[in-house]
Amino acid sequence: NLPDIVQVSTPSYNGTHVDGWHGAVRSMVEQLCTEKAENDGHINILPNMVSCEDVRHLFDICEDFGLKATILPDISETLDGPALEDYMKIPATIELGRCVPAKSGGSSLAERFGVANHRIGLPMGLRESDIFFETLEAISGKEMPARYERERGRLIDAYVDGHKYVFGKRAVVYGEEDLVTGLCAFLAEI
Repeated sequence: NLPDIVQVSTPSYNGTHVDGWHGAVRSMVEQLCTEKAENDGHINILPNMVSCEDVRHLFDICEDFGLKATILPDISETLDGPALEDYMKIPATIELGRCVPAKSGGSSLAERFGVANHRIGLPMGLRESDIFFETLEAISGKEMPARYERERGRLIDAYVDGHKYVFGKRAVVYGEEDLVTGLCAFLAEI
């Protein structure tokens, strides 16, 4: 039994690797999600271009909120572990990235099936992480688990401790647009 083949047009003469990534995610959503699913406590997360470990951490966080997550694409095991054959059709989506194009996987699910699309920034730093956790609280109906409250407190303590060293400093940030946006938001906090 072979997995479905998804057709994705990502010409090298048009856009960047980021445009190709978002185009591939949108194509997967449009071609693999063909009917509305019942809400059974699952959510979608479309994480943008993050590492395998970041995806595993997102799974852990969702589990701590009592949520079952489908992360698309799920590279948590495919780049450094066994490949998955199927993706489940899920009725809630969190799309990570402030620079995600208007036509995206999350917007496709919202348009075609009425799936709530929570488009937020990469959870880097205090503000964006707070938004991520508030979104999970709203979806799950549960308060933030204590372990993340403690991590948040440690981050604030690190900001206070490091402020005297970084205050007034300047930084040059270069790279993929959502990563740069997240890093700049973080740098503005410290």
